[in-house]
Amino acid sequence: MFMSAFQRRRAIVCADAFFEWQARENGPKQPYTIARYDGETMAFAGIWEGWKAETGKVIRSFTIITTPANQTMKPIHDRMPVILNEASWRVWLGEQEADAGALLQPAPDDLLEVWPVGLAVNSPRNNGPELLRPTQGS
Repeated sequence: MFMSAFQRRRAIVCADAFFEWQARENGPKQPYTIARYDGETMAFAGIWEGWKAETGKVIRSFTIITTPANQTMKPIHDRMPVILNEASWRVWLGEQEADAGALLQPAPDDLLEVWPVGLAVNSPRNNGPELLRPTQGS
């Protein structure tokens, strides 16, 4: 389904952090923030697609590629985004000859830090730096 996009329309999606939710026995899932230990921006492996709506307008969309979780992420979720290191960007974007599929690996276990955040991240109406503040779990 995504083979054409993988072969011809690869992208890098930048993010300072992302959220993931851990299932709990009782109550709502616990949200966590995941970011690089060094505070640098993450470069996720992405693919994009364009399609024409009935109105004739071209709609562009993208997705972030995931891979099995590394040891840091496994306690929270079984998958994680593919995080590209800077040396692999040109390969991923097709500017350098190499196997882009070989880049679809979990990030090194020591790259990320994880901390619990409040349930306010569950609503798209909430937006701001306060969503990243650590909590003891909700």
